[in-house]
Amino acid sequence: MAKPDPIAVGYFPKSITPTPDSWNGPENVLEIASVSCCISRGPEGWIERWQHNELGFFPTEDIARGFIESSTDNLALYAYRVFPLEFSDGSIRSWSVPVAEAPEPEDYRHLGYDIVSRSGDTLFECSPLSCNLAANEYPVNSHCLIEGRRDAREASITISAGNYEPGPYYLFEVSRKML
Repeated sequence: MAKPDPIAVGYFPKSITPTPDSWNGPENVLEIASVSCCISRGPEGWIERWQHNELGFFPTEDIARGFIESSTDNLALYAYRVFPLEFSDGSIRSWSVPVAEAPEPEDYRHLGYDIVSRSGDTLFECSPLSCNLAANEYPVNSHCLIEGRRDAREASITISAGNYEPGPYYLFEVSRKML
């Protein structure tokens, strides 16, 4: 299978989340920058305003920014790109990304790659690296993300065959702009 490039699928404002007091993962992890909102939370009431796309991200940076302008929290703006691949039971298949490509992020810093479950037809769910402490099994950086594309792809295959969360899984490139 050809190695496709990731597709920009949107933006999302999130708090910069230090590792929780109960963190039992690698000591080098200083914050959780996962796609999942399980540990690193999004803005209050975002889902009820229904301005997100089918994947749960905001289609433009301006829309995402509108959710954080009045916030006093330590928020950052994240940009997500997903590979058009689905990882399930240790195998890979092509996946047709169900949203229009978002504008490419500009002035964002690449943080790493995250693997995220999506067992339903709607939003993404958990990141095994942070939610299930798979970071203890795979080399992660200080953001609890995998550094290299090849390593992230291999981890996606292995994680999809394991016992973390109901799958399938998707591989994301995570970038951030500080506000």
